[in-house]
Amino acid sequence: MNEKNIVENLFVECEKHKKMVQWAINLLKSNKFYPFTSEILISLNEKDISLIDTLTFRFSKLQETLGKIFWQLILLMGENTEELTFLDVLHKMEKYKIINEASEWQEFRRIRNTITHDYETNYDLLSENLNLFFDKIQVFLSYYENAKNFYKTKLEG
Repeated sequence: MNEKNIVENLFVECEKHKKMVQWAINLLKSNKFYPFTSEILISLNEKDISLIDTLTFRFSKLQETLGKIFWQLILLMGENTEELTFLDVLHKMEKYKIINEASEWQEFRRIRNTITHDYETNYDLLSENLNLFFDKIQVFLSYYENAKNFYKTKLEG
């Protein structure tokens, strides 16, 4: 499989994760759980918890897959990736205007780790980070769209 096929398959995977993230967000908002508080989180039933589980799992997969796309875009641009760290890749994504700042990507990673790993132990921290996530998710989703547009405009042909 060549790099273009790889990146196109990764975009298909991202699209699935993006749709599930948006679905979970819409349901959580329509059920009036957002903005989150520790009291709201403590009172959730199993069905509602499964929505947050879906949200965190799919966001995690979306971020992981989008990171793979970033690597593939650099390869498709003809750059050598052997000596690059992921931070180097993020800086290149900044240069290509796919992401705003590497630090913002890292903040999403921190939020993801908090909502995934501190899920049932610290409701104050979890509610704070879920609210941050909801406040910033459109920025993250724009990174996916930017990567897709960059690929279509610069590399697809």
